[in-house]
Parts: sequence; C-alpha cells; structure tokens
Amino acid sequence: MWWVFFPKLTAPDGKQRDTDAANTETLFRIIQSIPSPKAELDKVKTGNNLRDHMTDLELIFTMLGEAGTTEIARRKEAKGFADNRTAAKEGGTIAGDARKALEAKSGKPVVSKANYLAPPVAAALENVDAAAPPAKRKAATRPKKSMA
Repeated sequence: MWWVFFPKLTAPDGKQRDTDAANTETLFRIIQSIPSPKAELDKVKTGNNLRDHMTDLELIFTMLGEAGTTEIARRKEAKGFADNRTAAKEGGTIAGDARKALEAKSGKPVVSKANYLAPPVAAALENVDAAAPPAKRKAATRPKKSMA
C-alpha cells in the first residue's frame, strides 16, 4: 500500500503549514514515474534485483548457501563477526560442493553468462548519454586576413 499525507508543521513564524510526506514505496514509485533520463540512475538502483536475472539453478544454490549458513550459525550459536564468517564459509562450501557435483553429473555449468547485467552505474550513464541531445559543433573559422 502506498500513500502520501499532508501533516501540518509549525513554521518559524508560528503558523501551521501544510507539508508533504510519503512512505518509501511511494517515493520509489514517484522516482520510477519521472520521465527524465537523469532519473535513470535512481531507477537502476531501485529496479534491478540481481535475483531477477538468475537461472533457477543459480537461485537454488544461492538459497542453499544462505539457508545452510543460517542453520549452521543458529546451531553453533554464532556470536560476532568471526563466528558468523566461519558459518558463512561453511554454508558456502556446502552450496559450492553441491553445485560442483551437479555440474559433474550433468556436464553443464550452473552459472550462466546469459543473464549478465552491466554494472548499474555504467548502464545508467549510457542511457543518460543516449537520451541527451547531440553536442553542437562549432563551425570551423578561418583566420581573418589582415588588411596591411
């Protein structure tokens, strides 16, 4: 659900003034609706979820690593960075070993370059450049002849 509301705040002159406020989702919708190429940087940051571009197997092995890490950290009652880093390495190893086993049996790699996304900032800058009007060239001028 998205919304905008207009609370009244006290201004420096003591009068109650209307203001605008919105939740995060509404702000993102507003940004997404701006038709300016300059807004592309924000659109890329909010609109490209890496998981939207992963194959099913990539998602499965990613989730296996995350779930394994969470389970190991809980069972070992991990506290602090070092304990959680160890759990993350163990969870990642489990997912990596499972991925390698599937690749060995299927003869196909799990990770695909087909869903590669360009880095968000570079892609956004390309969009801004493509939408910008072409630069005007200065006409070549010849030096004026002196009348001496």
